[in-house]
Amino acid sequence: MKIFISWSGARSKHIATALRDWLPSVIQSVSPFISSQDILKGARGNVQIAKELETAAVGIICLTPENLNAPWILFEAGALSKLSSAYVCTYLHELEPSDISQPLGQFQHTNSTREDTLSLVQTINNELPDGTGLEPERLRDAFEIWWKKLEVQIKAVPSKPDEEVSPPERTEEDKIDEMLQMIRKLSDAKVNRPATLASALGMSIEHDEMTSTKPYCQFEVDLTKVSKTKRLALMNRLKKHPNVFDVRRVNEADFYIFEVAGHSMPESATAVGEIKALLQTVGVWYKIHDLR
Repeated sequence: MKIFISWSGARSKHIATALRDWLPSVIQSVSPFISSQDILKGARGNVQIAKELETAAVGIICLTPENLNAPWILFEAGALSKLSSAYVCTYLHELEPSDISQPLGQFQHTNSTREDTLSLVQTINNELPDGTGLEPERLRDAFEIWWKKLEVQIKAVPSKPDEEVSPPERTEEDKIDEMLQMIRKLSDAKVNRPATLASALGMSIEHDEMTSTKPYCQFEVDLTKVSKTKRLALMNRLKKHPNVFDVRRVNEADFYIFEVAGHSMPESATAVGEIKALLQTVGVWYKIHDLR
């Protein structure tokens, strides 16, 4: 059974690597994947990450205080959450569940403690196909044997420096642009991946039927729970999207509507998928009205 382990930042990577190496010692039938180690030399990274996302039965998102808003974490979490058959949880280091806001707040939270890690292992064991999981006592025995090794690695996670040399601060629009670029990178690999992942990311590629930029659908978006800076950045980015038209605010509330159109059905459908994935990653409520 495949497990996708998501990380961002040096300390999160340390934990992800430790989990990747440790989990098969406890449950031999699992196959964890992290992008830093498991992309074959010469393989196209985005294609392989897309494949691993699509086939994962379990997703573990390694969170530390400094990566709660990392675009790559938010994107991979969004992709995993759309896989109806996958169990997704966070693995928290120096954090409490109350520290986690949406969209990451929707997942089951696991602290990097002995008790919570045992519960996580038990959940993973229960996700295995019938007849392939360990008996409860054997699982607990295996956990007891191997826990100390993981505990040592967790205790060895570097402390967050009191003073860090920070890169130039990025604007909310920069962050949203980065999210959109990540979405497009995986979308570019669609010819090499099953359609199920495209669906998981909110994309539906239809038959090649030409149109003359006839409206494909209308989005209704609620931004009342989004900060002002993020709201302005998101709407500015949408206004620049080549397939987005007629962006307007509804009354004086933070509700917006806009239309999506393209020169062909696949172009329109791909644009809709990009926008849905972007809104889901940011944590925005939306509704789509079909205009075809």
